[in-house]
Amino acid sequence: MGKIKNGFTLIELLAVVLIIGILAAIALPQYTISVEKSKAAEGLTNLKSLIQASEIYYLENGQYPELADWDALVIQFPGEREYYASIDGDVWKSGDWRYYLSYGSSRQVWARMGKAGEKYYFSYNPTAKEYLCGVYKTEGSKNPKLYEKICAAFCGNNNFTEGSDRATCKIK
Repeated sequence: MGKIKNGFTLIELLAVVLIIGILAAIALPQYTISVEKSKAAEGLTNLKSLIQASEIYYLENGQYPELADWDALVIQFPGEREYYASIDGDVWKSGDWRYYLSYGSSRQVWARMGKAGEKYYFSYNPTAKEYLCGVYKTEGSKNPKLYEKICAAFCGNNNFTEGSDRATCKIK
């Protein structure tokens, strides 16, 4: 009787490893984009809640809250306060997000992912009643092409406006 071989040949194993590698190369970038989109959706949702609380404050007091006056708002935010020197006030830190109240001359409410100048942000202008998504394009920015895809998912067909250090688009 002949001997029966058990197992796989080296060529068969290499073919399987090659197929798994190709599938991983295709799936991993899509997974990364999906994870980042969900983080962005969280940040935008929290920003909208912050804006609603600011609008309630405005209706009750006839003015918007002072810079970083978190106690004036009727909102429970996850996270904690963090002093931010460039605005000389507190931002609200929740995970990788930083939220800013800035109703001074710029009249903006911000949500920024990561460190300043590193990833992307959402902002709201109460005068124009518009939301923007911005991608940092500075030397310290990380993977701006990925973050442009994230903003494009929220902006739809609205084109990016290029600036010296960032690109922005209006959110639909």
